Amino acid sequence: MWFLLIFISATFSALSMVAMKLGVQGVNPVLASAMSTIIVFLISWFVVVASGLSAQLAEIDARTFGFLVLAGLATGGVGLANYGALKLGEVDTYVAVVRCSMVLSVVLSFLLLGDPFTMASGFGTAFILIGTVLMIDRRSRSSRSRLSAKWAILMAVAIALSSAATLLGKIGINEVNPLVGTAMFSVPIVLLSNGLALATGEWKGAQAMTRRELAFVLLAGAASAGTEITFYAGLKLQLTSIVMPVDKLLSGLITVVLAYFVFGEKITKRSAVALTLIGAGSVAIIL
Repeated sequence: MWFLLIFISATFSALSMVAMKLGVQGVNPVLASAMSTIIVFLISWFVVVASGLSAQLAEIDARTFGFLVLAGLATGGVGLANYGALKLGEVDTYVAVVRCSMVLSVVLSFLLLGDPFTMASGFGTAFILIGTVLMIDRRSRSSRSRLSAKWAILMAVAIALSSAATLLGKIGINEVNPLVGTAMFSVPIVLLSNGLALATGEWKGAQAMTRRELAFVLLAGAASAGTEITFYAGLKLQLTSIVMPVDKLLSGLITVVLAYFVFGEKITKRSAVALTLIGAGSVAIIL
């Protein structure tokens, strides 16, 4: 059951990434993130109310509430960084670098959550890191735009916050229904992203958005809601060190395929080797 949930989550994640790329070209990333998180918030709470689970909100203790809030804040930060990075870089490179968040989450789950560590896990982690380095090596990108320092900073922030969100969410979600937990940490996400958009005046830019841009940003939000709901439902049923590689591997492969057909982003021989190493590393960790 957990694998099916993670497969659905990965599919939604890939669709969200592609929709973000299509929608943010002429939209400020802060505004795009703020608008999409409203959709995540509305869908998450609708599911909770429609499922008759709202009564469980009163049963959440302070510790669980704190972890869910922190997970929400970290997730909100990831969303902002992701929008900015996708606007500055290409989807296939983004997918490769995001693998680092999986590696960090796996390592931290061994250290902090007590997940089992094996020799295969060590080799898998090394393969993923090597594959990531190959993918982002600038010498292999002569026909592509150069990766800026701002892009690198955004990706580093996204990696760190994504790992933190996963671990905090795993701790918090263990004590509640995953649908309720997802709705709970959607609150700090929507407050963080929209507060920033209002404080910076970016919400004023919504009037200048085209219908196409608005449609893709809202579609990205709907897909993100599906990702969050199914991912944490699967995470509750399985170890973090297993769920993260499966999720990242599936979402990465689906995203690269969509990027090829939608954006025409070609995969070079070097990129193919890199993606193969990343896939092999993910499988090694899973096994």
